[in-house]
Amino acid sequence: MYFLNKQLSEPEILKILRDIWLGLNEIHNQGIVHLDLKLENILLGSWDKYKIGDLGLSRLIDKLKNDVPEGDSRYLAFELLNNDPNAPLPDLKKCDVFSLGILAYELIQGQRCKPNGEEWENLRKDKIFFKNPDNFSEEIKEMVTSMLRSDPNERPTVNDLLK
Repeated sequence: MYFLNKQLSEPEILKILRDIWLGLNEIHNQGIVHLDLKLENILLGSWDKYKIGDLGLSRLIDKLKNDVPEGDSRYLAFELLNNDPNAPLPDLKKCDVFSLGILAYELIQGQRCKPNGEEWENLRKDKIFFKNPDNFSEEIKEMVTSMLRSDPNERPTVNDLLK
């Protein structure tokens, strides 16, 4: 996979994230959630612009009941795992932010997250560990950590991230 064949610099990672934030902000502003953000669904377009692909699991927020499709488990926000059909829907925009946080974490780590296990659980319990933490600024690590907050109310919106 292109993104993980080499260690990306912080400016390269921020460029990828900014392009994706812009696209995700547009999708969210139209009342749509992606629900399957992952490295495989990030495409490099013309003029070195990164774009969101594969909208197959995307849904209009106001049309969803409790039938939320689940994407790749590596990127799945913990609050989507609630099996109670009577529970209110979580903020699916914040679920997209969590997925994008996992994607950003993978870019910083230079490797894929596993679909289960200790790292998977730690990332959903506010236990974020960066390998080679001195290679990246505190700002980018704090931003990624904020996107991965276990409490979705504490996660930034895409609009917050663009600021």
